[in-house]
Amino acid sequence: MSKVMSKVTNPLGEIITDEQYELLMKDGLLNPLRVRDVIIKKRYEELKNGTEKMSSSERIDKIQREEYKYLTFETIRKIVMNKWEKRN
Repeated sequence: MSKVMSKVTNPLGEIITDEQYELLMKDGLLNPLRVRDVIIKKRYEELKNGTEKMSSSERIDKIQREEYKYLTFETIRKIVMNKWEKRN
């Protein structure tokens, strides 16, 4: 793989290997928005299970302020509150 690709972190490491992730991204077989949503959901769960007590809106606000400034609060709320729908 290229040096650029080897520096990409695999947010799906619990599911697929780094090599598989790089190959799927390179070939356009992963939807970058879905990958981003997985990362946001994972971060939300980390904050939820952390030692610091936060309300749901505080967790969403923290994610928005610190990591995804380009997304609205409402967009992040929809991502973390909606269950993954089954696609045919």
